[in-house]
Amino acid sequence: MEYAVRISLLLCLVSAQSAAPQEWPRPSELRSKKLIDAGIYTLWSSPSAVHTRLLAERPEFTTAHPFDGIALRALLDPVWCREQGLKHDPADPPANQEPFLDSLAWSTKKISATAVDAAIADLGRVQWGTLTDNFLWYQFRDGGGAWPVDITRRQDWDTVKHNAAMAARICRMGKLKGLLFDTEQYGYSPLKQGTPELRRKLGREWMEAVQQEFPGIRVMITFAWSNDLDQAAILAGVKDFLNGMLEGLVKPGVLINAYENTFYYGQAPKTRFTASGFPGDRKRYESARTAIRAWRSLSSMPSKYDSMVQVGMAAWLESDPWNL
Repeated sequence: MEYAVRISLLLCLVSAQSAAPQEWPRPSELRSKKLIDAGIYTLWSSPSAVHTRLLAERPEFTTAHPFDGIALRALLDPVWCREQGLKHDPADPPANQEPFLDSLAWSTKKISATAVDAAIADLGRVQWGTLTDNFLWYQFRDGGGAWPVDITRRQDWDTVKHNAAMAARICRMGKLKGLLFDTEQYGYSPLKQGTPELRRKLGREWMEAVQQEFPGIRVMITFAWSNDLDQAAILAGVKDFLNGMLEGLVKPGVLINAYENTFYYGQAPKTRFTASGFPGDRKRYESARTAIRAWRSLSSMPSKYDSMVQVGMAAWLESDPWNL
């Protein structure tokens, strides 16, 4: 199985207006591949981010959504949120009050089992339609700076592991495929702390904690092994952590190297982050799978990478999911 995500993402070639048209993907190219709706417009959207309760209460959204899956946010129990000083209303809350699990995943705020029960119950009510391969958002976030983690402190790290296990519990009990792990550290860089050896050890512990809760989990990673890991400051320390994850991974779990930068291989002008766009390049897409497989050499366990890391790609689709 191979996955494609959109940031807001979809596996397609979006050519610049001045570029020559390119042929549509052939049916044989799409077989066994899944198109997952993810990215900015499922995290930040109007009238609401895409979260567990919203999907439970809005069947017209899920039953008409034209993808194989969607990435969603886990809305935490409102009573627990109020007790913790978090805003319980998911409608555009301040960054440090968001009532979502991914907002607190890498914080010192320990998310209780009762806090995730509501999300699990909501997922049980969702009418999924064609959405069979769904993922839960997971990020390096600390409640908007309110509860930052020091990974060299055992108590802090144990909380991160616990919160990861709670995310895995939602996936298992809510019948999601797994986590969509955004490994970019936006203004908060917990993996710049410690030594490479420590980060690798913690990555292994993280994977073990997640699989103890959900043995068959799939973890789709926006930036996994690639040349970017050694070049981008926002990814500092991530490679060590990923190598630990790979070392700790056991079957039937799977990691997905869903290389986000493939959306630069074709993007129309005047999209959210570019005025001029990026000319569509089918050949770059066709060669991307080979490149991602070759990045085995960047991992600490190339042979295990071959057998337990799948390929994913990204493409930009400029549309809010509410408009589809």
